[in-house]
Amino acid sequence: MIEHAYGVNKILKSKLVYVNILTSISPACDCYPGNDKPVIHDIGFLSSLDPIAIDKASFDLVKKNLAKILLKKFIQR
Repeated sequence: MIEHAYGVNKILKSKLVYVNILTSISPACDCYPGNDKPVIHDIGFLSSLDPIAIDKASFDLVKKNLAKILLKKFIQR
């Protein structure tokens, strides 16, 4: 699959927009037939012309939101 993505990227270059959808984020890959319930609430949609930047931003948002949830649970104890 990566070869096909590389070929499309090579041909289209500056005409690509990358979109990450940060909803129903669960602990396992969503490619599995059954999955656990989401671990954090829906964050939203991100778009970028840079695939690395959008993945980094997605990771940072998930990490930030997960830290808030864990902190709330810790404080409630």
